[in-house]
Amino acid sequence: MRTFPYLLTLVAIAMSSACRKEIVGTEPAQPDTSAVLVNSSFEVGGNPSLSGWISSSPTLIDFSPDVPVGGGIWSVTLDADWTFPPSLLALVSAAEVTQVYMLAIWGKRVGIGGSASIVVGHDGMLTSSKSISIQDTVWKVYTIIDTISTESGDSVGVRLSGGVSPLAAGTTFFDLCLMERME
Repeated sequence: MRTFPYLLTLVAIAMSSACRKEIVGTEPAQPDTSAVLVNSSFEVGGNPSLSGWISSSPTLIDFSPDVPVGGGIWSVTLDADWTFPPSLLALVSAAEVTQVYMLAIWGKRVGIGGSASIVVGHDGMLTSSKSISIQDTVWKVYTIIDTISTESGDSVGVRLSGGVSPLAAGTTFFDLCLMERME
């Protein structure tokens, strides 16, 4: 098994290198073939962005300048709802293989909290593999490691949820969402 530079960065220096920024006038870095998600920091060129993410409830999703140490300029916020929680989804194609995936994300909540999940798409159905609830009211790194078997045509990814509550309000903040294939 290899050492995961992003996981070490999370622990050692608050994942400051995970917010990838393009520096004008330099050669672009070679892509990390173990990295699964694009736009892990919910911003492009210093502007808030959901590029690479699918939104279920655009009116309950917003951006905030409240970011964790090492974050960029923006985090994404998802409000709790009393019917179906708003969610963001990022999927990538998966090979026909059994693979270990690591999801690391910064999160915090105000009121009712949401969750982050590793998801698998198979035959048009999306199922959660493993989930973690965002329970802290200050920025914290949440991590999930899971072994997933996929077939040809399957996809894997991340779902972020704002939470469900018929009585209480809540907002969940997410930033620096990183999912990697572990070797």
